[in-house]
Amino acid sequence: MPIDVNGVRSDPNPVPLWERRTLTVPEAAQLFNVDADGLRYAVRNKDLDVLYPLKRDGGRSQRPHVWPADVERYLRGLSE
Repeated sequence: MPIDVNGVRSDPNPVPLWERRTLTVPEAAQLFNVDADGLRYAVRNKDLDVLYPLKRDGGRSQRPHVWPADVERYLRGLSE
């Protein structure tokens, strides 16, 4: 994230987190107010489906993205 003149990090994406179709793991943790390491653990154990979106140069991103509905379903399953 870019840092402005006041030293504050700002998200360059103008779309709010709750309206995005996919999220990075830290964004999903922030949106659902859970620990990012816990979501990373779920991704590593294949409890959460991920995708690697295309970059502008046509290659695949190395950062996994998750669907908000899948994260919500996963978190609901933990509480049961």
